[in-house]
Amino acid sequence: MTSADARIERLERQVEALLATIEAQAARIEAQAARITALEAENAELRRKLGENSSNSSKPPSSDPPKARDERPSPPPSGGQPGHKGSRRALVPASDVHSVTDCHPAHCRRCARGLTEQHDDEPVRHQVWDLPKVEPIVDEWRLHRATCEICGETTCATLPDGVPQGSFGPGVLALATMLVADGHMSRRKVVGVLRDAFGLDISLGALSEAEAIVSAAVAPAVEEARVQALAEKVKHVDATTWYQAGAYKSLWVMATATVTVFTIACDATRDTLRAWITRVRGVLVTDRGAQFDFWAMARRQICWAHYPESIIIQGLAATVA
Repeated sequence: MTSADARIERLERQVEALLATIEAQAARIEAQAARITALEAENAELRRKLGENSSNSSKPPSSDPPKARDERPSPPPSGGQPGHKGSRRALVPASDVHSVTDCHPAHCRRCARGLTEQHDDEPVRHQVWDLPKVEPIVDEWRLHRATCEICGETTCATLPDGVPQGSFGPGVLALATMLVADGHMSRRKVVGVLRDAFGLDISLGALSEAEAIVSAAVAPAVEEARVQALAEKVKHVDATTWYQAGAYKSLWVMATATVTVFTIACDATRDTLRAWITRVRGVLVTDRGAQFDFWAMARRQICWAHYPESIIIQGLAATVA
């Protein structure tokens, strides 16, 4: 090999090295550009969050810094605001009111002379709405006994069909269970409300029995709703911890466009979930929990609410780039 050939070979190796360096630098620059875009988006989001207060977000007023509190406008006065179109309660027809009391003026408002009662074809009508005093309706069934004149056996009568075996009728059971299911009151408070507002003396044990009775009564409707939810094309499923009878359990929800179903399970494992979701059909919207692996990923939509914010920003930045 001549010196010229060696020089050419050396130059070719240098060119290849330079090209490799340029490619590596280009890849690094592209990665840095994507990183800069992501950081800019993150910076903008952080600036937005720093500017949030009770007047432009859902943050409570107590979270505002002292300066923001001083600049915060005074709350409007209570009641109707200026420019608000007022509304008046419509009068109930006279045929539907509980009672009617006619009031007549006793004296003339100018000369104070006594006035006789006169019939006014269009009197000023003033109606007052109130609640009646609530008193429990107590019905009694007396079960008599009779002794057979032939064998001497004594037989006691039984309750007619439809009469509750317990001390409370369907109205009390429905109201008590509704107050408990609302979730804003403890069972002790529910007992107090039933006692103070309705005159019902019910114990915590009887309240739990009422819940069990109503749960058994609505079980067919709940099962019908579950079957309907499973037949929908899109189902959103999630769970949260649930404290019941001194133990932590799982509250599952399956929400669709037409029906929403809840169930309280002992845990959030795959087997428990699979026993509730007995039909694999349509699209399932969930988080990335491993308990959903019985549903093919091709028919699943991973909820974006469970993605880290940084991953979403990076993904959007890469898409834009």
